[in-house]
Amino acid sequence: MFLLAQKSAFSSLFEIQDWVSSLAYLADIFDKLSDQNLLMQGSWTAQLSLNLKMGPFSKKLEFWLNKVLRNCVSVFPTLDKLVDDSETDNLNTICDFIQEQLTKLRDDLCHISHRLWPNIELKIGFKIHLLEMQPHPHS
Repeated sequence: MFLLAQKSAFSSLFEIQDWVSSLAYLADIFDKLSDQNLLMQGSWTAQLSLNLKMGPFSKKLEFWLNKVLRNCVSVFPTLDKLVDDSETDNLNTICDFIQEQLTKLRDDLCHISHRLWPNIELKIGFKIHLLEMQPHPHS
């Protein structure tokens, strides 16, 4: 590895199983967040369509969280390969870390969605419910 060849102090981090597992998870989750970011970009993207795109992502978050609660990391391919390739004894620790991170991400997403789109409610069950709309006074 490059860090070993350069005799970097950081190379010793790759010997710490929890650190490498966390790094693998972070690579996977940032890949998923990047994909979602690209999906939401575009000059013709309306606020309603942005919120509608967040609904499926929220469902994915809930799905990932449910998998991790069962100590299953198959939805995170880099981490899953690391777990498969090594005799890991830190799966519970890494799943606890991921659960904490995904729960915070889910809660932050709900909070931000509510602030950005106050007339559209993103429920904890991750179903989008349009709030009752008042009829236009001139109709």
